[in-house]
This record gives sequence, C-alpha cells and structure tokens, in this order.
Amino acid sequence: AAIQRKDVIDSGEEITVNTTIRKGKKPRTRKIILRTRDGPCCPVKAMREWSQDDECKQRIGEKIWRDFDKKKELGSIGCSKELRRILDQAEVDGCYAGSTVRHAMMTKLRGEGASLKEVNDFTGHAPGSGIVDVFYNKPIAKDIGALILKDSEV
Repeated sequence: AAIQRKDVIDSGEEITVNTTIRKGKKPRTRKIILRTRDGPCCPVKAMREWSQDDECKQRIGEKIWRDFDKKKELGSIGCSKELRRILDQAEVDGCYAGSTVRHAMMTKLRGEGASLKEVNDFTGHAPGSGIVDVFYNKPIAKDIGALILKDSEV
C-alpha cells in the first residue's frame, strides 16, 4: 500500500494510518490504529520518532517508504528487500522472510484465542476464509497411545 505522510494522523494516545490495499481487482480502504503500549515495543513511539526525522518531514505528499541510497520511493518488492536487509542485520536466518513473520503472527493470534473472523479481518483475508487455520494454525498432533495410558500404572 502506498502510504503517504499525510495519511498518518497522530491524536495523542494513538496514531491512525489510512491506506488503500489493492488485493486482486478490488481496492480496499483500511484504517490502521496503532495504540500506545508500555515496554520497548511501542508502535506509537516508533512512528513519532520516525516522523520527526528531517527526511520524513520534507516528504508530506510522497510515499513514506523510501530507498534513501537511490533516492526513490519503494514499491512492494523494495519494501520486502528492505525488510530482508533488516532481518540480515539482526542475523535472522535467511529462511525467514516477511511471509514467515506474517504466518507466525496469524498463528499466535489464533493460539491466543482470536477468532477466525477476527484474524481474517485483521489480515485482510476474505470473511469465512479458512486459510489461516489450514496453513498457519495447524493443530499439534496428539499421541493417542499416550492419552490412553495417561492415568494407568503400567
């Protein structure tokens, strides 16, 4: 999604990002709300620090994701490459990428009790889609034999 600086609204307690996501032929308008959190991972604090950067302040009408070396706006492939660069700097194994982060997040949401509908809404999957559970929230196989013998004194 091509998010511009003007699409980011800071209301004090939270930051709202308005964007349009093009998935298939139908563009969807999304309102992303970032709330203040205690601890080292606060999206509101990170966005505020980033928005105070001199380079960011100059680009009100441009896309916010940018390749500063090449002095151009990043598209989806450029954003993926930038994420890979950050993961490499953090010494994250090369087999993990943006999709892995997304899959882990969906699995964690379902594991923490979020409904399938809530996860589909959050990730932009179609209502009623079971893709989250089919691919990401796989149940752990049970050892039936161990269950049978669980309370026995064998």
